[in-house]
Amino acid sequence: MSPCDVLDIPDPSGKQTPDECGHIHSNKAKNLEGPTIIYVPTRKESVNIAKYLCGVGLKAAAYNAKLPKKHLRQVHQEFHEDKLQVVVATIAFGMGIDKKNVRKIIHYGWPQVSLRAL
Repeated sequence: MSPCDVLDIPDPSGKQTPDECGHIHSNKAKNLEGPTIIYVPTRKESVNIAKYLCGVGLKAAAYNAKLPKKHLRQVHQEFHEDKLQVVVATIAFGMGIDKKNVRKIIHYGWPQVSLRAL
């Protein structure tokens, strides 16, 4: 079972479908020029962004503290074996991902900081 299956995402079919903005995306797998980690501030965003990326043809999976341990081990293993292109992880939890050939790290979203702290 793939992480896309765990997240209830159908396998990419190669069809072109418009997104909510009307842009056309090919559902064929994209090339990101190497493994990528996207850090997000919330667990909900990790799942939503991973679902979106799977929907547009990337091999992506969410990685956060609320997901089952079995899923997390599978994501970690598949990322190391280059079966996954992208891991979308919460900032705190994703720091445990260790991979030698990560080519891109993306910090997505606003930090969880109170304006009073500034």
